[in-house]
Amino acid sequence: MLSARLSAISFSRAPALLLLVTIGLGLAWAPTMAAVLVIPAAIVLMLVFAKVEYGLYLLAFAVPFGFYRDVTIATSAVTPTDGLIGLLLLSWLFKVVATRQVRLARTPVLLALAIFLLSALPSAMAAESLSLFGKEMVKWLEFAVAYVVAVDLLATRPRVLTLLLVLFLAGSLEALYGWYQFLLHVGPPGFEVAGRFIRAFGTFGQPNPFAAYVALVLTVAAGVLLGLRRPREMRDYLLAGAAAATFLICLAALFMSMSRGAWLGFAAAALVMIVTAYRRALLLFVPIVLVIGLMTASGAWDVLPGAIVQRTTAAMSYFRIFDARTTVVNSDNYPIVERMAYWQSAWEMFSVNPFFGTGFGNFPEVYPEYALPNWQGATAPHAHNYYLNILAETGGVGFIGYVVFIVTLGGVAAGAIRRASHKRASPSEWHVGPITGFGLALGVGGLLIVLLVHNVFDNLYVHSMTAQVGLMLGLLPALDVIEKRREFAGVGETWKLN
Repeated sequence: MLSARLSAISFSRAPALLLLVTIGLGLAWAPTMAAVLVIPAAIVLMLVFAKVEYGLYLLAFAVPFGFYRDVTIATSAVTPTDGLIGLLLLSWLFKVVATRQVRLARTPVLLALAIFLLSALPSAMAAESLSLFGKEMVKWLEFAVAYVVAVDLLATRPRVLTLLLVLFLAGSLEALYGWYQFLLHVGPPGFEVAGRFIRAFGTFGQPNPFAAYVALVLTVAAGVLLGLRRPREMRDYLLAGAAAATFLICLAALFMSMSRGAWLGFAAAALVMIVTAYRRALLLFVPIVLVIGLMTASGAWDVLPGAIVQRTTAAMSYFRIFDARTTVVNSDNYPIVERMAYWQSAWEMFSVNPFFGTGFGNFPEVYPEYALPNWQGATAPHAHNYYLNILAETGGVGFIGYVVFIVTLGGVAAGAIRRASHKRASPSEWHVGPITGFGLALGVGGLLIVLLVHNVFDNLYVHSMTAQVGLMLGLLPALDVIEKRREFAGVGETWKLN
């Protein structure tokens, strides 16, 4: 028994020792500048292989801040975030082999993901670029890695709390960087609004994916706040304060992004979350709708800054279908017409290839063949609508697979919220200070609503956002495991953060 345990420990440390030797040789032989870059990488390697959960915490930071440098491998750009996910998987596999223990969630998420990817597989036959096809598949496999490792490791309240605080910190720092761009007019002229501000785009390069990331963190913080227990100790006030500060910082950054799709996504999520947490809150929306109607009828919106009024009014154009080929383009309607042109091209791709599409991830490759007459010179990385994007790239077969995947995620989140709400008034409900399992489940469910709505106007699965979603969804099975352990141990169970 003891020898087997020692053997397992030795085996688990073998990759770390091998990495140390490799890094040492690299530092000894590499030039000074390369050595400077190797040292941070060595620290990351040490952390991930020392404790696998550190890789999860680093991943929460890598999603927003891991895109400053990338390398090209086989015509595909590989980012530090991709490398970290690979290290996380490798370290987790060594841990599983060494301990011979693994805990996988009894949820249909992985099965639904497999159905989605298998349904997209036939589109490879029509793909003009197998490299883009493979890159898109890897993107979703990264979701699986983040989800599986999170489910296996986030089985204790201290780890869930640590990940939550790291997510809040990373989201707040990214949001504050957006503040800096917006207030100090730092960014390209094309992002300028009202002649005074620059739309916040953070480290994502574009306002829309920045807004999507901020909205995901914001929604989780909002869920935590909606499920708060009354703080009793100083630590409790600090936890509640962290959630409140993240909410306010990210809410302001969401506004500064001027992303109408993100605004609509968060508004829909907030509505559903508030009504779920407080059934009577539904009555509040009646006077709110009346007030909005009166303001519209009386022209009271004119008291708001012009840039806000313009973008809010233009958002209504999102819900109007028109022919971009016959529309006169000007500086005011260009973004709306451009998006509609991409939508029409995507629909044309689907019409020509209704079963298996043009190839998963191949929208930008084939777009020039389907561009509208006045838009041949435009570049389109995606269709600015993920549902049309999936139809164009994978056809009806892949679209059905994606619908199965999304519906499954929604069902898993709804089930977690329902189970947590039944225990909400019970003293045995899982909690860390004021943070409750109900609040966390509500926040994770809310972020799925953000994705559902915002993806109508964009493609949010960029910049390793799939890994971010997988990481957050991994909290849901962890809540069930922790709750069962608490019930088994008794209400008086205590914990230490170490």
